[in-house]
This record gives sequence, C-alpha cells and structure tokens, in this order.
Amino acid sequence: MGNQIPTVDELGRAFDELRKTHWGVDFSKYKAVISGPVKEVYEFEKDIHFGGQLKSRNRRKKRVGKRNLGIRRPFSISRARKHIRRLIACNSGQYPEYTDKFITFTFAENITGLKEANEMWRKFMMRLNYHIGHALKYVSVVEFQKRGAVHYHAVFFNLPYIVNDELAEIWSHGFIKINAIQHIQSIGAYVSKYLQKGVVDARLFNEKCYFTSRGLKKPITIRTPPLDIEFSDSEKIEYQLETSCTLPYNQWTGHTTYKRYRVINY
Repeated sequence: MGNQIPTVDELGRAFDELRKTHWGVDFSKYKAVISGPVKEVYEFEKDIHFGGQLKSRNRRKKRVGKRNLGIRRPFSISRARKHIRRLIACNSGQYPEYTDKFITFTFAENITGLKEANEMWRKFMMRLNYHIGHALKYVSVVEFQKRGAVHYHAVFFNLPYIVNDELAEIWSHGFIKINAIQHIQSIGAYVSKYLQKGVVDARLFNEKCYFTSRGLKKPITIRTPPLDIEFSDSEKIEYQLETSCTLPYNQWTGHTTYKRYRVINY
C-alpha cells in the first residue's frame, strides 16, 4: 500500500518541475510584447517553452542552401518586420527635443553590390555622428530599386534639424529625401513594409536587410499573467484595441489568438 504507482498527471508535473529547476525551462500559453505605446498579446493553444533550451539527442545539422534559404526567407522577413516595427514603436517620440525623421538615401551611381553599399552606409553614419556631435539613434532598411541599385530608408529619433543640402553633402553619394511622418500613427509598420519586397530578392539571401544603432530601447516580453507592466506611479494605463485576429495554425503553437492594443493619449 505504501508504494503507490504515480499517476500520469503526477509524473507530468514532476517532469515539468525538473525542467524548470534543472534546465531553466518554463511553459506558458500566453505572451505579451510591449513596445512603447503598443501592446501585443498572443494566446496559444499549446504550451510554449521559454527561459531555457530543451535538449534533443537527435539534432540534425542544418543544411543551408539556396533552396532552404528560399523557403525560410519569408519567415525571416516576417520576424525582421516585427522587430523593426517594435523597435520604432519603442523609440519614436522618446527624445522630446527632436522630431522623428524618415529619410531615403539613394546612390547617383548604379551601386548594386550590397557589401559595397553597406560599407558606404557605415562610413556615412560615422561622418554624420561626428558632424552632429552625438551618437544618433536610428533604424534603417535596405531596398533595391528597379534598376538594381541599393538605397536605404532610415528613421532617426534624435537627429536635430539639418538643411537638406547639408545632409546631402555629408551623404555625398547621391540624393536624399526627407519624408513627412508627423501624421503617420504607426511609423514602424510604414517603414517595415519595405522589407516585404526582399522576400523573393535573391540578393538579400543570407544578408542583413536592416541596421540599428546601439542603445535603442527594446520591447518588453511578458510570459505570465498579468500581461502588463507595473508602473511606479498610480496612473492607470488605458489601452484601446486596434486589431484582433486568429493567426494561421502551426504544429508548435496550435491555434493562436492575436490582439494589438495602443495606449490612449500616449
């Protein structure tokens, strides 16, 4: 009588506790990502592990080839778009003495080599930081024009007022266009849409399609209820629902409910 056989539920709970204490793995059916005034809430059908790494004996070496890259590319673009949209939401409006600026940089010459163009972009940012006198906070994405030339779209969060001709002279490779974004509510979505064009572009296979400066504010991820941030002041944060939908089924999460909220009067 003293040696009772544990039930399946008891074994499952014991194994979950072992994974949590030994591997640092926990499980949840919820995830909230808070990016400045935007809160995204995911509710999964299946438990998702986080906080550690589940070990598997049968790990296969990933084969990286053009075919596999072509299959994975849309998923990589989707992750990159989310990351960019959240970064911009976190940093937009965080520097009250400056206004956010969305600028397009093009090459006068037909620069089609991505590595060459990226090196020119890196050196330009060094010149611009030196000219302004402080480290600029920005997010930029790469796009190819119809003629094949590389150009960049960038959002600057702490770039002071600068005359168009003066900025073009510092760029020194072609033309610039400062776009008005004062009345665009979701700047992140507006900028990240340019990445969608890279889904089928072979020139971006296995290449970085966006750049960010150091020290940007990052989104906060919460895995367990309550799915919100605790603030030191007593003011209650009120959210307004923007979007609610069911995401496509997949074998890891099952059916997923997605909701996006925005802080009222942020």
